[in-house]
Amino acid sequence: MIFLREYKVPKFFIPINKEYLQAFFRSIVRLETYVLWTLFRRPRLFLLEITLSIYGYHFRRVCDLHVA
Repeated sequence: MIFLREYKVPKFFIPINKEYLQAFFRSIVRLETYVLWTLFRRPRLFLLEITLSIYGYHFRRVCDLHVA
């Protein structure tokens, strides 16, 4: 949350397709706390927060599979 609070948003465009939308809605269901916090506190960082949360979730799962 500190990173999202202090991060300066770059100007860029993200193309949207069906697979991106499906992944987006699945991630909202799994990560609702951070999604809501970012949506109300830093709405311009919303897509970045979703992306970083998905990365974190993925890396935690991979680590659990290989370390535990």
